[in-house]
Amino acid sequence: MDANNCIIINAPMGAKAHQLGRLISSCNNVKWYDYHGNGSNPWDLYNEKDANFTKFHFNRRFNGAIGKGICEKTILSVGSKSKLDLYTQKIEINKWCKKMSPNKFVYPLHEPVELTRKIFDSQSEIFIIPDLEDVFQRFMKTSYYYFADANNKNITMGDMFNHDKEKIKAYLRNKIEDLSDNLNQNVFVVKDVAEVLDQSRFELLCKHFNLDFNLDSFSAVKNVIN
Repeated sequence: MDANNCIIINAPMGAKAHQLGRLISSCNNVKWYDYHGNGSNPWDLYNEKDANFTKFHFNRRFNGAIGKGICEKTILSVGSKSKLDLYTQKIEINKWCKKMSPNKFVYPLHEPVELTRKIFDSQSEIFIIPDLEDVFQRFMKTSYYYFADANNKNITMGDMFNHDKEKIKAYLRNKIEDLSDNLNQNVFVVKDVAEVLDQSRFELLCKHFNLDFNLDSFSAVKNVIN
């Protein structure tokens, strides 16, 4: 990768990865996904027609992206649901790393750590490792209603688990265990996004990833999250 400028935010669904992505994108040297649906700035809320998505959601699209599919202004989706092989996924991500350099960019996902490390080959990882009950409650209010496949918006995440709360809890528990079992010295751990709304804690995150902290932009994102 080009100087490890892609910051992966790996988290269970419902753990507020997109809120954290917006906070990080408030830094001067982090490129924001300024597609009009995401908002021109990280403190501008999501305004696409996906009614069940949280207002903090954002797509990996930049200003000028056309339609709903992949274009030259869109970073493709990678991971277990991709139709591309791992080698091709890695090449595509590396292209974007070079394109974004010297700026950094965030990539929130919910994939197995072993898989993401094969694709991104990155030393810039944030793991959100929440309390199981807390993330379960938020999943049921948000992710439960999200469509499971962008090509079929009739099937939600709730449908995928047959609306079985115990299956959902098991899924979230497995994800938390995967993150916990794969920690290393490069990973920055967040238990809840609320903790990095504290400026001193967020500045530690910035130091870890060599981010250029911007107080005004950070405060603007913090204000919409609070």
